[in-house]
Amino acid sequence: MYQLVPELFIDFYCTFMEINNGLRTLHESYWKADTGTDKTSKFWSYRTGDLFKATVMTFLFTINVTCFTLAICLK
Repeated sequence: MYQLVPELFIDFYCTFMEINNGLRTLHESYWKADTGTDKTSKFWSYRTGDLFKATVMTFLFTINVTCFTLAICLK
């Protein structure tokens, strides 16, 4: 928790500064659930947005790195 709380404040501050200095449209397009979708595609992965795919990949990467680190440390 001692690292999480300051990191959240820094993230909010940086996002606030980015929005106020000209990157508002980038943030608006990133947080839309349908950004990067192709509604006419027959593949489910193309019909889902970039935000969902990035969240799933981040979650899976975190689990993989954690398992790898534990496997190395417990060996």
